[in-house]
Amino acid sequence: DKVLSECLISENGSTDISNCFGTALAVCETHFPDAVVVPLECWEQELAVWNRLLDSTYQALIKDLKQRAYGEFEASINEAQRHWIAQKDMDCRLEVASTPQTYDVIWPACQAEASMHRVAFLRDLTGADWTPY
Repeated sequence: DKVLSECLISENGSTDISNCFGTALAVCETHFPDAVVVPLECWEQELAVWNRLLDSTYQALIKDLKQRAYGEFEASINEAQRHWIAQKDMDCRLEVASTPQTYDVIWPACQAEASMHRVAFLRDLTGADWTPY
């Protein structure tokens, strides 16, 4: 989480946070110097940090809207988030179906990348700086 936070701070003001994708993965990979492919455990860690950031970004958006007296939109935002989660899962199932032999790696990689894009989208809605969780 620390490495991702540092990356996000350094990218503050940038609309492209994709430079920070893979930071947890890279740290994890150092523990597997002989691995030929990225270990599943590393992809799971990458997914976990983006999901934590997604959750904190989502909560910050709700708080921001309430402070600006737009709290009535909370139900709509919750519904949009539920729809996004369902769409993300369907998209990742489709990606897995195209390469089923690599399910264990494709699933968390797809989920992590989707979460990264959602974080960027939600942050753009608030116009907030990249304040890490």
